[in-house]
Amino acid sequence: MLPLVDKSALVGRSLGDLAARLREIENRAVGEPGAAVRTGWVEVDAALPEGGLRAGALHEWCGVGGVGGDRRAFATWVPPLLMLAHLARRAGRAWSVWIGRRVWLHGHAACAALGGPERSLWVDAPDAGSRLWAIEAALRCPGVVVIADGSGFDSAASRRLQLAAASCGALGVLARPAAELAEISFASTRWAVSPAPGGGLAPRWMLTLVRCKGVRAVDSPRWMIERTRDGGLGCLSPELADGPGAQVAAS
Repeated sequence: MLPLVDKSALVGRSLGDLAARLREIENRAVGEPGAAVRTGWVEVDAALPEGGLRAGALHEWCGVGGVGGDRRAFATWVPPLLMLAHLARRAGRAWSVWIGRRVWLHGHAACAALGGPERSLWVDAPDAGSRLWAIEAALRCPGVVVIADGSGFDSAASRRLQLAAASCGALGVLARPAAELAEISFASTRWAVSPAPGGGLAPRWMLTLVRCKGVRAVDSPRWMIERTRDGGLGCLSPELADGPGAQVAAS
């Protein structure tokens, strides 16, 4: 049996208990399924058809590294954890289910970006097969946002998860290595995140909307995301990123 870990209570559970735990979350879910989750970055939300990340759909966020056929490079790719935590927090009172150790938050910055962990469930699914099973089970639970390690999934798995998300209106966020942008995917949006040089000490990332269903992409829009002084993430215009007053914090 694979262990299921609720980090807030530090209690070990088996993966076989996941369905019962999700039913409990479903019974306590608050909010209407199907509402878009706003990123809080005004310019980013304005580029999306529903003014945010559509619920009942998958959204893929490709992190740093994992480029090329080198197994070592693939093994060391880094999900954009601060952005994933930011999106989970933007979902409001929804439960967040984190599947796969690669997307488990660590460090003060990521935990602070998430906010309180009392509505988070952490699932240890060590291989692609168990991750796929756990993600599908979680997506069939209304009132949750699912953040998961989606590395190594093929188009059939992507289609399966998209159908699961659409069935109950759950929001699915998959982290994948940059090399998998070339893979066929049924995700509603696909994003690329890469480090960006900054004019100060605050870390910055370039966020690119690679694909969005329902939008005819002429150019892939890009935004600069920077960590703000209060620990949040702000959106900058790439052209004005180093200018005074360019930062707009998520609201």
